[in-house]
Amino acid sequence: RLSGTYLGTGLYDQSYFVQLNLADEVFVVGQTYGAYPVTAGKYTNPGSSEFIHKFSHDLDASLWSTVIGNGTGTQDLSPSAFLVSDCGQIYFSGWGGSVNGSAGLFASTTTGLPTSPGAFQTNTDGSDFYLMVLEPEAVSLNYATFFGGGISPEHVDGGTSRFDKNGNVYQAVCAGCQGNSDFPTTPGAWSNTNNSGLCNLGVFKFNLNQPIAVISINGPSSICLGTPVQFNNNSTGGSTYNWWFGDGSTSTDFEPQYTYADTGSYTVMMVLADSTACTPNDTAYLQVEVLALPEASVDPAGPMCAGDSVQLQAYGGDTYSWDPPTDLSNATIADPWASPTGTITYTVTATTACGSDTASVTILFSVPAGGAGPDTLICLGESTPITAFGGGTYVWSPGATLNDATLQNPIATPLDTTDYSVIITTVGGCVIEDTLTVFVLFSLPVPVLNDTATCPGTAVQLQASGAANYAWQAAPGITVLDVPDPFVTPPSPMYYVCLFSNACGSVLDSAFVDVVIVVADAWPDTIICPGESVMLFASGGSTYAWSPTGSLDDASLQTPTATPAAPTAYQVVVTGPAGCTDTAYAFVDLFPMPTVYAGQDVQIDFGDATQLHGVGDGVVQWSPETWLLGCTDCLEPWVSPENSTLYTIELTDTNGCKAVDQVLVVVDGSLYVPNTFTPNGDGVNDVFFASGLEIDDFELLVFNRWGEQVWKGDHLRATWNGTYSGVQSPIDTYVWKIAYSEISGEKHKLIGHVNLVR
Repeated sequence: RLSGTYLGTGLYDQSYFVQLNLADEVFVVGQTYGAYPVTAGKYTNPGSSEFIHKFSHDLDASLWSTVIGNGTGTQDLSPSAFLVSDCGQIYFSGWGGSVNGSAGLFASTTTGLPTSPGAFQTNTDGSDFYLMVLEPEAVSLNYATFFGGGISPEHVDGGTSRFDKNGNVYQAVCAGCQGNSDFPTTPGAWSNTNNSGLCNLGVFKFNLNQPIAVISINGPSSICLGTPVQFNNNSTGGSTYNWWFGDGSTSTDFEPQYTYADTGSYTVMMVLADSTACTPNDTAYLQVEVLALPEASVDPAGPMCAGDSVQLQAYGGDTYSWDPPTDLSNATIADPWASPTGTITYTVTATTACGSDTASVTILFSVPAGGAGPDTLICLGESTPITAFGGGTYVWSPGATLNDATLQNPIATPLDTTDYSVIITTVGGCVIEDTLTVFVLFSLPVPVLNDTATCPGTAVQLQASGAANYAWQAAPGITVLDVPDPFVTPPSPMYYVCLFSNACGSVLDSAFVDVVIVVADAWPDTIICPGESVMLFASGGSTYAWSPTGSLDDASLQTPTATPAAPTAYQVVVTGPAGCTDTAYAFVDLFPMPTVYAGQDVQIDFGDATQLHGVGDGVVQWSPETWLLGCTDCLEPWVSPENSTLYTIELTDTNGCKAVDQVLVVVDGSLYVPNTFTPNGDGVNDVFFASGLEIDDFELLVFNRWGEQVWKGDHLRATWNGTYSGVQSPIDTYVWKIAYSEISGEKHKLIGHVNLVR
């Protein structure tokens, strides 16, 4: 024995693997339940249960120590391989997961372990392998990854695991457990599937020493000229970085920023190397496209004539927007068709990924001033010049009735009304088309002029037709003499004379204008009793409009019926011929309303008499005359009614107007109930009932000796035939109950008995 030492904490610790470096310094990896010491400046996962410890070659000194794992303080990993390379890098392989539960380590898991950028596998199902590389002297993490399927709990069950000095780990493990085939395999492997129904042997070789160069751009790969490119470096391993930007420029920065001086496509290369020369180089490439800034332009467009279109053409963008979009076929394309109606300037905005630029084009618009002359009128056999203007050349059609169809003002001799079209070509090349009409008359005018009527002082319009020209003779009430439809205001009925002319000659005709005078009359002016009606009369027209309308049966009748509630002056507007009107009035007055009072309502017993007390000034009459004692035309007659009676007094005053009032004489009711009936079918006393006078509401109930209701009557005329539910009731004494109200309002309840005898 040359030397030896203890290591660990005051709790349970165990060592798995020992490695030496080129200086024969000793490296140990293992598990701990204690708070294993961590040396400052070393990579560590605080609170973890796996340790790495370095000693001097003679074990006399502890040089440093640290812990790795998921930091939960429980046994998460079982180490399976360990290596210290000749360059001092520290390689570690371990596994964790649900299989360790069979040994009581239920917290064993790969969940929560750190991975590095560019890791082969960054996700874990908690039961995988964990591969890790630390930089020399464990100063930092160089690389870390998971390795395993997404379902099966991979583990080591006495398999082989080791590293070689080049950083390759070789592991034979239990994989594909539960008959799965989720263990990572490579194309061309001996088998890419688990052919066992349970676990099978999985073998993998993984290189943890090879630097991997990974570069990208912080942004799109296509950039605009003048925009700096920021390169990202996501490489693993290596310590030196040599960049070539594709235009002759280089850099050794970790993540350089570079601005290209010209447009083009550039291949960027980065070589990743290890300054210790312990690992081979790796190279990464990417493509950068430098785009030009937009520069908009548009082709010129020449002058246009009315109705023409021109195609615009813009350049310098990926998308285009024209302003204004007026009269464009499509304002969002490079080459729209333009059909403007006047001179206009179009501005196009050309847009690329690098921005926008604008250019403009002005279209000059020629609006030629040309056309055919006015229409004209001739008599058959005559000729007339027609004319056009504004052109350099002229072509008329039809040309058969023209002396020369190419003249500006040819002579036309049509045999019938003809439309002549002319095509005018301006000096600038614009074409104008226009038409005029030569109307051909075959005879003198045929006047059309109707008589009419108007009201005094009111203008009316005459309507003449059938000629080309009209000349009215001066007369009272007419001021405009050269139009076919002048307004006239005749002072009295009269004729207006007009001269009708056309190209063939002239004819006189006249129109009679009557002046209609309407004289309205309305009657009677009268006085009536309040509430009475009177027929009104009017004359003098064909239609009538009375007002106010509220007290009339029909305000549009010539003879409406009026029922005024107050003295009323009725107005009627009478309309006659030509809509002429006049107004008349009829006044309806009202006599004073007479009054009469019949006295207060009274209540008497049956057979008694009472005196009524009427009050009023006039002739009176009481009704009805039934039970009136003595006079019916006096104010205070005596009455003796046998039932309650409403008496009315009518008073007629000296104007013949009437007033009425009423008084109610209430007779107290009486009720008779027999005590025996004989329902034997002989037609005598066969039913039981109650009779009475002045009875209003009524109800009769019959009960047998056991208190059972055997019959019910709900009105005074109801009768019991001595049966119950269709069966004859036995001879017996029955109790009845009656509840009734008199017309006077007095209520009663009675109880008695009745004998049923057969």
